[in-house]
Amino acid sequence: MIPADLSDWDCIRVGADYYGITSTFGYSPGMAVLHSKDLVNWRTLGGAVDDVTRIGPELNWDRMNRYGRGVWAGSIRHHAGRFWVYFNTPDEGFFMTSAPSPTGPWEPLHALWRTSGWNDVCPFWDDDGQGYLVTTHYADAYKVHLYKLSTDGKSLVGPSTVIHQSRGSEANKLYKIDGTYYHLFSEVKPEGRVLMMNRGTSLTGPFETRQLQHVNGSVDREPNQGGLVQAPNGAWHFVTHHGQGR
Repeated sequence: MIPADLSDWDCIRVGADYYGITSTFGYSPGMAVLHSKDLVNWRTLGGAVDDVTRIGPELNWDRMNRYGRGVWAGSIRHHAGRFWVYFNTPDEGFFMTSAPSPTGPWEPLHALWRTSGWNDVCPFWDDDGQGYLVTTHYADAYKVHLYKLSTDGKSLVGPSTVIHQSRGSEANKLYKIDGTYYHLFSEVKPEGRVLMMNRGTSLTGPFETRQLQHVNGSVDREPNQGGLVQAPNGAWHFVTHHGQGR
């Protein structure tokens, strides 16, 4: 699709339009937002984070101390007439912003929780309007946690529930399709990092787990960080990156 350094994709469709985001690490503006009509041709709309120093002082021009860190993989969703972007940084914690349009204006970046050791976050709103957030605590053996969200989406509510743990489990996305819950993620197997799916009748499990694809580490370049999106004709697509561009 794009021969560029655009890592850690997520993608959604709203009407006839597709919107994607990619991580930007220490660069500004943070969290690139892109648009497409066909999932092949994309243009950049801008960034969801206008001022990366809201993340922390280590991203300021006089320090520039977050190369390879900063804005890691996040998720974009459309809910209640707004676009929502959530992401983690490995050192500063959980952040979110929202906007009425993918071109903005995006609200000033909001910190949900100042912490470290987490990554790969995704929001999900159920049919009753309750919001949730799934994320990996990679500093604690890659346990995948599920939190409830406050009504405004700006706070984590109550204790979390560990819904999964496997070797290197991350790249979390949540979906509900025809009444069934799906937790898309990746994990590390002897063949390399592969895409996995949990499926169940509850967000907290129990789940049926399946491996979605196999990889050849020398040629496949870890297609794992990404999002599922359904085209108007009903076909499903997985939009991802090639993570090892050697």
